[in-house]
Amino acid sequence: MNKIMDLSFVIPCKNEDRYISRCIDSILRQKSERLNIEIIVVDNGSTDNTIELLKSYGENIKLYICPDLKIAELRNFGVKNCNYSWVAFIDADVEVHDDWGDNLYKFIGNLENNGVDIKQVITGSTCIIPEGATWVEKLWYEQIIARDVHNAKYINSGNMIIHKQLFNTLGGFDPGFITGEEEKLCRDAPLCNGIIIKNEEIKAVHHGYPKNILTFFKRMRWHGLGMKWYIKNPWKSKPLLLAIYYVILVSVFVCLLIFSGHYVSNTMLFIALFVILQSAPVYIYAKRRSVGGNKNIMLLTYLYVVYGWAKVFALFDILTNKNNYRKSSIKC
Repeated sequence: MNKIMDLSFVIPCKNEDRYISRCIDSILRQKSERLNIEIIVVDNGSTDNTIELLKSYGENIKLYICPDLKIAELRNFGVKNCNYSWVAFIDADVEVHDDWGDNLYKFIGNLENNGVDIKQVITGSTCIIPEGATWVEKLWYEQIIARDVHNAKYINSGNMIIHKQLFNTLGGFDPGFITGEEEKLCRDAPLCNGIIIKNEEIKAVHHGYPKNILTFFKRMRWHGLGMKWYIKNPWKSKPLLLAIYYVILVSVFVCLLIFSGHYVSNTMLFIALFVILQSAPVYIYAKRRSVGGNKNIMLLTYLYVVYGWAKVFALFDILTNKNNYRKSSIKC
């Protein structure tokens, strides 16, 4: 690798005035003799104080305002305006560690010294949670870590680094995806000889994890829109299978209530059975992924149940086209 690594940071954002300054400040601290950086922020039409905060950085960043685009289109637009060969996708609510750049530089250098074609590499790590996190953040983050231990084929785009040559070869993020576009990119990468290598030393903190049940439900509902691409092959998506299972369960439950009469004993029995049947499949996952005792298992089971119902609502959003985005030619 050359003595200096040229790296473009691409940050999509919308209404992130709570986090955007911390994100950009942490990136500006990465400047060094070995790392030459540029910061490209693509705003999706913020209505809060985000734009004013971004403008205060002057020439330290390049700001583009592109309303009504999907997240994939925002990131693709950012890459089209990059000047450097490496691209780091960082979410606006993410703060990179002070040694993020040094660890990335060392990692890429070691790969090159070992004969790896670094232009084919996708790297990064799962974001960690901040200090003082809520129980929702802690439990959900712990299960994400447990999941990612067994998943070396995927890196979240909140902290993803890729060579521009590979990104362009892959055609960028699929603009048809409302969410889950990074999963498809990582799934397609090996088809073009892409190499996905996680490195937990390239650390970043995600400050925007849902902190309570309501925001957790909303976030999981939004992420559930990515199930759209599995409607014809539902067995390929566990969240979609869970949503379908819950829909069937409710349908059966309602039918039983209607045809069983109005006996209180039957109603209570059906309710108890319903609670057990909706909790049983997610309890298995919770037990497998929880790192705590029985209390944590039960709380994680509860989160999974909320997760499942969020996917049910997302499924209806998909079927009713509630969250369709207008088509765009990406002209900002």
